[in-house]
Order: sequence, then structure tokens, then C-alpha cells
Amino acid sequence: MANTRPVPRSINGKTPNKIKETVLAHMDAGRTDAALHLVTDLLFCRENDYMALNYAGQIYHDKGQLDAALGCYQRAYTLYQDDPALLSNMGNLYLDMYDTDNALLFSEKAYDIQPKHPPIIRNLANKYRYVKRYDDAIRLYKELLRISPDDPDLLFNLGLIYMEQGDFKQGWPLYERRIDTNYYHFSPNWMILKWDGNTDLNGKRVLLVTEQGFGDNIMLSRFIPQLKETGADIALKCQPELVRLFSTLPCKIQTERMIRQDQFDYYIPMMSLAYHFEQDWHKWPAAPSFSIPAEASAKYEPLARHSQEHFKVGIVWSGSPAFEHNKRRALTLTPFLELVRHFPQMRFFSFQKGAPESELNECGSGTIAHLGGSFDDFADTAAALQHMDLIIMTDSALAHLAGSYDIPVLNMLDYAPYWIYLPADTKTPIYPSMRLLRQNAPNDWATPLEKLRTVLGEIDKLDYDQLSADKTLSLIDKAL
Repeated sequence: MANTRPVPRSINGKTPNKIKETVLAHMDAGRTDAALHLVTDLLFCRENDYMALNYAGQIYHDKGQLDAALGCYQRAYTLYQDDPALLSNMGNLYLDMYDTDNALLFSEKAYDIQPKHPPIIRNLANKYRYVKRYDDAIRLYKELLRISPDDPDLLFNLGLIYMEQGDFKQGWPLYERRIDTNYYHFSPNWMILKWDGNTDLNGKRVLLVTEQGFGDNIMLSRFIPQLKETGADIALKCQPELVRLFSTLPCKIQTERMIRQDQFDYYIPMMSLAYHFEQDWHKWPAAPSFSIPAEASAKYEPLARHSQEHFKVGIVWSGSPAFEHNKRRALTLTPFLELVRHFPQMRFFSFQKGAPESELNECGSGTIAHLGGSFDDFADTAAALQHMDLIIMTDSALAHLAGSYDIPVLNMLDYAPYWIYLPADTKTPIYPSMRLLRQNAPNDWATPLEKLRTVLGEIDKLDYDQLSADKTLSLIDKAL
């Protein structure tokens, strides 16, 4: 018998529409728990309210509870299949669940219904970019730019697509528009001119500003000697964690928190150095010599005597959780624990920093020696790196630091990696000692992990005194 229960016209004195407005206000303000509480009450009374189900799906998605989100979206979809917002949200969720077929299917359905709505167009464009349908992604970004011709965020993201294709000529000028996006927060009264790449810098005072992640700044610091050759007087404003590491570069470290703008003629964002000096990352200069202070070397000198007859492997399984797409590029500790168990003759050291360190307590660290908690900055990290024979990791700042010191690195990449790792190959000219282990499909960690086990198996066959950095890389190349 059909359910004939009447739909309530109000809940606690509020109409459903008023509750939905409050839910949206909570969602916009990031108050997900308050929004979920309200929408749950609403669905208890109006279980077939597809808009409330859509909101619930968004909230669960934001909280990282993907199965719960999918359940809400699927019920909403059975009730009404032509809401482009719902369809687009489903596409976003399926992408985060690595179901690219359904991600494209629902994003394309949304676009078919509402092909002129910018958020719908952009969602589909981003799906095409992720699955490497670059021509389709570019076409849609150009549609968006016909609507908003000078939107810096659109131009920046279009530049990223060109960069992923290796199209430096079109990519770099658009990539420069990142400075105008909301990712950068300059003071409203910022008056220092951005260097245009052409004006003579001889005798000029230049403020070099670090940006994005630690690894980006380590990577691009290779251009500082070239900038110095222009005759510029360079001051480097960088994160505290990089100060000691960068202390021997040909620039002054700007340690004061407040910048006196009248002391500088120009500023240059760190990533812009490549735009001005060499856009093709296959032709970049070698990494510079970084500083390892004596106190940092002394701090980790005991590692020289630790397990002297054993192959030492540093591990990292996650980058910064603050990075928007870290979940796509990160693993958990568990696969590394399996490697430790499988190769008992090797010695493993954790270089992990930040929140993922807690996994060492949650899972048990076994025989892994944890170093990351003792690092005060990247100079400490560099000092400990000198005692490692190999680094195995998912992509993060440590890859750039280890690669700068020519320490063998096996870097496991996600399906859509950073543009510097393209086109697809096992090597990168940016870091000659780095080897890249790639996925064949989204979230396909099995492939790089299997290659990693194969490599370690080949290394494990030799006595430790037979191994050098060059021999290790030779074994890796043969195994790959």
C-alpha cells in the first residue's frame, strides 16, 4: 500500500524552504555539522525532498564521508534526474571516488542540460583535464573565457593544462596569472613593482618571494645564481623552515616579518624565475648547493654509525594534508610496513612530518626509526638525508630536497601528477637521481608499489658493500 503520510508544511515552526536557506548559510560558512543536523531533521520529516538530499550529499562529501554522500545523491537522482546542480555534484563525488566513467557521465549530463552555466562548464572541464582529454578541457576553458575574458583563475588553470601538455609558449604566460588569483594575498597597499623580465636589474634592489609549497621553492631556487648574475641586490623572503637551508645562496635572507616596501625596486615570485630564465624544465640548470649547518650535521652524525652494514631507506607516505589534492597523491603507512616486513635486512627511517606522523602510533612503527619528529627545519632534514642510501616516497617536498643532493629517489606519483613530471617517463632531467613510478589508472597504487617491491628485491640481492648511489640507480633502471 502506498505511503500516504502527508508532507509537513513546517518543522519546529519553520518552513522547509526557510530551513534550506539556513542549511545553505551554514554550508557557505563552513559550519558543516550544524548544516548536517538541520538537513537530517528535514529529511526525517520529508524523506523524498530531493533538494535536501542534494544538500546532505554535499555536506557528507565535504566531511569526506563519500559513501554516505553517494547514498544521498543516488536517492535524489531517483526522484529527479534533470537537476544540473545535482548531476554536477555527483560528477565531483565520483571523481573523488576515482570512478572517472561516472564522473564524466554525470558531469556531461549536467552540461547537456545547462551548457551556458560557468560552474557546470568548469566542472566538466576539470574532469576532462584529469583524464587527460586536454583538447576537450581547453575547448571548455575557452568557452568560459568568452564569458569572463580576463578571469585570472580561468587563465591560470588554462595555463596549467598547456603546461601538462608541455606547451611552454602558451602555458607560461597564462601560468603567470596565478599572481592575480585569490591564492595570493598581497597587502592592499602593496606598491612594489613586479619585474617584467626585461628591465635591467643591475644595481636594483629585488625582493624574491617564495610561494606555493616548500618543494616548489627548493626546486626553483636553482635560478637564484642566474638572477644574481644580472647585478641585482637580492633579498629572499622565505618560510622559516627554509632559512638555514637557503643561507648560502647568493642572496640576503629577509627575516623581518614586515617588509619595508621603500627598500625595493622590484619583486619576483619564485616560480616566475623559470618564466624569465628558462621555460623548458628539461633544460633547467642543476640544483644549487644548499647549506647544512654544522649543528645540523652533528645532530644526525650518529646515523653514520647506525646499521653500518645495512642499506638505509628513508620513507615518506604523505605530503601536506593542507594541499587541496593531497589525498590523490598520498598513501598510508600500511604499504610501507609491508615493505619493512618483506625486506628485514634493510633499515627503514621515517622522514614523515605533520599529521600523518600519527600513523606511526596508530599502526605501530615496527622496526621503522622515526626521524621526522626531530626535524626543526629543512636543514635538519638535509643533514639526515646524507646518511640514506635510497628514499622511497609519494610526491612531496622531500623529493625535491633529496633530488637536489643526488640521493637516489623512487617517487610514486598519482595519476595526474605535477606538470614537471610530464611527459610520462621514468626519469626527469630536473633531478638526475630521481626515478618516477607511475599509475596506469586513477588511484592505481598497486602498479607503482609492485615496481617498488621489484626494485628493492634487486637491491636486496647484493651485499651492502657492493652498493653505491650509481650502482643503486643502475639496478633501479634495469628493474624498471
